[in-house]
Amino acid sequence: MNAAGPWPDGAACPTEDRHRFVVSALGVPVAGIALTCPNCAGTAGRPGAVANLAETVAIRRRTIVGLASLPEPARAELAAAGALTRLYRAALIDLRDAAQRCLDELGAEPPAALRGAVAQPDRVRADRVLDAATEWLATLPAGPRR
Repeated sequence: MNAAGPWPDGAACPTEDRHRFVVSALGVPVAGIALTCPNCAGTAGRPGAVANLAETVAIRRRTIVGLASLPEPARAELAAAGALTRLYRAALIDLRDAAQRCLDELGAEPPAALRGAVAQPDRVRADRVLDAATEWLATLPAGPRR
């Protein structure tokens, strides 16, 4: 399941094609997908916090793996321009925010790696936070606390 649908009831976002984008940084195209859709926000079929966290982990893990698979000269250019740091920081912020939604919806306290300030936005930190989120997901219930 992705941010654009289909939702569990089978409906898909009519603007799904606008969720995908390509950023060309220093001549290196990097594909991405928006994490949320302004047209689908507030939709009754929107996934809960746990599904949102799982989706965020999957998307951000693909982003990190994709960045690692770029040729070294391209990664070096992105690093020199500060783009890698910004991408890692954005991933960490998205994961932290998704964990906060789980706390708000379920009352489940996230692991320390998913709380607080975003420090050391690099590949190692991003991998550590993604691993902590994956482990935590395995312990969370599928829906909101009743």
